Amino acid sequence: MKTYNVIYAQNVSVYGDWSFEAENDEEALLIAKNIDRCREEASQDIAWDCPEQERIVALTDEDDNYVDEDVYLTELDRPKCHKAIHNHK
Repeated sequence: MKTYNVIYAQNVSVYGDWSFEAENDEEALLIAKNIDRCREEASQDIAWDCPEQERIVALTDEDDNYVDEDVYLTELDRPKCHKAIHNHK
């Protein structure tokens, strides 16, 4: 019998909420793509109850030999839940 070690991970979404003005939809999309998403003034809502992309980061044996890595346990293109934040200012 051998002893193994497994490291698990899961992504947890952090949602931010910004308001801005734009001349039209195309400009709004361009601005939204380029917003500094690390701004301190952004409201953040962390979806702790909705982890996505659960995976085995690494599986090693007792001699630290890699058995496998990056094994996804959930489908990548089917998140468990969706959450939207709407700014109602």
